[in-house]
Amino acid sequence: MPTDNACMEAFWANMKRETIHYEKMQNLDEPQIIEIITDYIEYYNIYRKMKVLNYLSPMDFKHLSL
Repeated sequence: MPTDNACMEAFWANMKRETIHYEKMQNLDEPQIIEIITDYIEYYNIYRKMKVLNYLSPMDFKHLSL
């Protein structure tokens, strides 16, 4: 069910929408795909603005909280 792990489902939906769907996956090899996913995880966890954080990135939110 999609609600079993809503946070992870949302993350994967965002990643697919923001990265994978814009790449020609059939033309990429495994290391390239891993690099795309790794780069997106870093972007998502540090720089991506999030509604739940009042449209701040996690890094900006952390700096304001200190």
